[in-house]
Amino acid sequence: GVAMIPGILDTGASIEALGMKAATVFEDSLGSVQSWAGENAAALGMTTSELTGMAAGMADLLKPMGFTAEAAADMSTQTLDLAGALSAWSGGQKSAAEVSEILSAAYLGETDSLKGLGISLSAAETDAALAAKGQDKLTGAALEQAKALAIQELILAKSTDAQKAWSDGSMDSIKSQNEAKASLAQLKETLITAVYPALT
Repeated sequence: GVAMIPGILDTGASIEALGMKAATVFEDSLGSVQSWAGENAAALGMTTSELTGMAAGMADLLKPMGFTAEAAADMSTQTLDLAGALSAWSGGQKSAAEVSEILSAAYLGETDSLKGLGISLSAAETDAALAAKGQDKLTGAALEQAKALAIQELILAKSTDAQKAWSDGSMDSIKSQNEAKASLAQLKETLITAVYPALT
C-alpha cells in the first residue's frame, strides 16, 4: 500500500489544483458547473474533476475576452456537451477531450482543425455573421468575444446531425463505452479525494 502513496499524492495534488483553478475561474457559477460535470462526465469518458478542469481551462480562455464567469461557464459547458456529441459522431476516433481542444482553438479563430470533425468554417462566414449582427466594427476584446460567440453559433448550426444522434439514443453504445472507461477512473478519483487530505 505504501508504494501507492506517491501516486495518490500526485493525483490528489492535481485534482486539488484543478479544483482551485475551477473555483477561481467560475466564481459563483462553480456549483452549477460541478453538478453539470457530475451528470455528464461519465458519458464523455471523463471523471467529474477532469471535466470540471477542462471546462475551467476553456473558461480561462474566454474570460480575457470580457465574458463574465457565468457566461464563460455556460459557453464552456455547452461546448463540452457538443464535444461529446462530435466525439461520438467521429465513431469515438477523437475523444471528447481532443474535440474540446479543437473547439477551444476555433473560438480563438483557428478553425482549420474543425475539418477533422466534418465541419467546414471559413473566416468569410464568421465575418458575415458578425456583419449581420452589426458587430464587424468592434475592436479588441469586444471583437474577440463577438467572434467566439459567432463561431460557436456557426459550429452548432453545422453539427445538428451529431447533436441529434447524441441526444436521441443513436450514440448510446459510445456513451456506454465511455462510461465503462470512466467508471474505474472515477472510483480511483473518489478514493484519492477521500484519502488525500489525511496524507498531506
